[in-house]
Amino acid sequence: MECTPSKRIRVPTDRVRNRLKRGSRGGRPPTFDKDDYKQRHAVECGINRIKPPPGCSHEV
Repeated sequence: MECTPSKRIRVPTDRVRNRLKRGSRGGRPPTFDKDDYKQRHAVECGINRIKPPPGCSHEV
């Protein structure tokens, strides 16, 4: 199924207006940076290796 411009789901104008109003403080990121995402993913995986597994008690 082709996605022609007439078959796209329209975004409500209030959402677009609010996103533009927020500017750099919020909204969608301008582009998706694949290398940045890879680095962020690697950091998250490293942090998760350090964390104890769920349900593990720390009491002695």
